[in-house]
Amino acid sequence: MPGKSSGSREDGKGMRMEKAYEEYFEGLAEGEEALSFAEFVEAIS
Repeated sequence: MPGKSSGSREDGKGMRMEKAYEEYFEGLAEGEEALSFAEFVEAIS
């Protein structure tokens, strides 16, 4: 997929992280400060 430069396609863990982050992001309370993806990955690993 051109334009998607995450580079984690061959890394199954990376894809799961992206999915988890997406769910985390959608579950945030209105106005709640979101962690960056890197911060999120660090926080749950």
